[in-house]
Amino acid sequence: MILIVQETAKRHGRFDGWIEGSIEGFGPVVIPSSTQPFLDAARELIKRKVDPATILTMRHKKTGTNSLRGPIGATRPRAAAPKAR
Repeated sequence: MILIVQETAKRHGRFDGWIEGSIEGFGPVVIPSSTQPFLDAARELIKRKVDPATILTMRHKKTGTNSLRGPIGATRPRAAAPKAR
């Protein structure tokens, strides 16, 4: 699965993103104005019940460079380990 990102017109360091193509049964996935579009897209896909093992690749629209890649399930928050006493 490919996440295409481009810097927003008004804000440096913020990106708009969308999943390339369509996701069967899920409709379009758009991530508006985010400082962390990869994480936000992965979390949105998890909410839509996409398999957590699905690999997401973030690609910059302007250069075509793939900059991040990993399973969407790796972005889920984890409980903190208990502190040793």
